[in-house]
Amino acid sequence: NATIKPEGTFLSAASSWHPQALNFDTLFTVKIVGPKGLFGVTSGRLQEHFSDGVTTTVVWQSRYPQDSLTLAAGYYQLQEQQLGDIQLLVLLSPQNSSLASDYLESLREYMALYQKLFGPYPYEKFAV
Repeated sequence: NATIKPEGTFLSAASSWHPQALNFDTLFTVKIVGPKGLFGVTSGRLQEHFSDGVTTTVVWQSRYPQDSLTLAAGYYQLQEQQLGDIQLLVLLSPQNSSLASDYLESLREYMALYQKLFGPYPYEKFAV
């Protein structure tokens, strides 16, 4: 349910890593601060991310109530685009970061296809 290592972290929703309200879902704002270059990812919309040279800070905010969150963090490189109100995010390891533009193009194409088939995408982001 949870792994914390120097190269990255995975905290499943089942690990109860954050405070949870009893019997109802909650909106979340999550601020993740880690060593420089460590990028934390969870549910919601990416609000901001920055590095001060020593640490990296990432802030996510949910628009929709949830009962729990999963979090992953690693030394990812981020590339992002907007598609209307939807954030398209690609987070890849440095050795794979050259693939990000291809992933973003594919995300745009698949999002257009799926929205034609199923209607508007109901979430604030799509991340790979």
